Order: sequence, then C-alpha cells, then structure tokens
Amino acid sequence: MEAPLLQIIDAHTHADNSDFIQMLQVDQVYATINCASPREFNDHFKAIGDSKRLLLSAGIHPWKVNQIQWNEMQPIFDQVPIIGEIGLDNVWTTNPVELQKVILKKHLSYALQSQKPVIIHAKGQELETLKILKTYPNRYLIHWYSSERYVQDFLNLGCYFSIGPSFETEASVQKLLYMIPFDRVLIESDGLESIAWALNRPFKIKSYAPFMESMVERLAQVHHVPVLKMEQQLIQNLHSFWGIQ
Repeated sequence: MEAPLLQIIDAHTHADNSDFIQMLQVDQVYATINCASPREFNDHFKAIGDSKRLLLSAGIHPWKVNQIQWNEMQPIFDQVPIIGEIGLDNVWTTNPVELQKVILKKHLSYALQSQKPVIIHAKGQELETLKILKTYPNRYLIHWYSSERYVQDFLNLGCYFSIGPSFETEASVQKLLYMIPFDRVLIESDGLESIAWALNRPFKIKSYAPFMESMVERLAQVHHVPVLKMEQQLIQNLHSFWGIQ
C-alpha cells in the first residue's frame, strides 16, 4: 500500500476486518476505532497492539440497546480510554427512546466518574441529547452530525464535531463545514461501509487514504488555511478530545 500524502486523522471509525486496521497502522493514521460488542473489542484489541495512534472506544449503540447487555460491556469500558458511540436515535431505529435514554445516562455517568471522553450519536433526538449532556459535563464528540439546529448550543458545552463522509453530498453536513470553529472540528470515515453508503457506490480500501485527504483539503478551503496547517489542527483537536496534551 502506498503511504498517504497527508497525516490522516479519523476521529470515529468502525473496522470490519483486520486488513483495515493493518492499513491504519501502515499509514500511521490517528484514529478512534469503535467496539460495539465484546467480539469486536477482542479482535480490535489484538489488532492495534500497543499503538499510540489508534485508540479504542466502546459503547452500546442506540441501535443495539435491545441486543447487548450492560454487564457484557462493563469489563470492556474499564479497558478503553473513550466511551461511545452512544446516544439517541428515533430515525434509523425503532428501539424505544426511553430505553435508549436509560442506557445513555448510564454510560454518561460512568464516563464522568472515570473521566473518559465520549462519542455521541444524535439522530432526530438532537434537543433531548443536548439536554441530557448538560447534566453530565465532559468532553464530547458529536459524530457525523447532520442537523443545522442546536449547533451553537453543543459548542457552548465545549463539544467537538466530526464531519462525516457525506460532506460533499448532504446539504446539512456541507453547511456544518462552515459552522464548526477551527479548534473544534474533526473528520471521520465511520468505516468503509459508511463511506460507500454516503457515496452510494462501492468503496475499496485502497481509496480510503485519498478520500480522507480530500476531507482535509476541503476543510482547508473552508478555513482559508494551507492544507498542512489544517492537518496539524485536526491532530491537535483529536488529541485535545482524547485528553492528550
């Protein structure tokens, strides 16, 4: 595999196989890799080894609150530096929102007590998510946000936002490019399958690095800075979210 031209960051991704994690290692990508089940955690934990660039996050996704039990994931939460993705969604799942809230608050309480940052999924429940986060002050990443509402309210809480792979195809995400300050913006792939979904076409692993580079270049245009400066800022923002000085 050819090395990427830029230093890539991927604030939130899912790894469907070890080849993807190997590529992240080879290309020296800074990435947060999500673990949504004990099996994923075991596989990903072995794959990343002692990498300082690849960190694991873990949480019960709102789509999975009726499938995965807290006691299955509790031992994993103790072993990862980041909690998530977790949140509320009444658009892409029929799981009861009240059950989602119970699980979300349980995660947020744990994250606050253990001083771990959190990756948030909010779809159709943006205002309710905002209200809940206000009661658990912490470092939050609002991932692949696709609403034009409440952005400033989340920013006022100190939240970071990651621009998702629909940055050229989804109007609300395009607008978000201009709404998120230089020191709060991140980018993410959400995994190869999510890029394919966003582009509405097959997406191969060899296209990952050029695609992520194109996101950095787009943000550099928006913020009127050289690409290298944008790249350095993204790394700084990710480290700030992670809690690395």
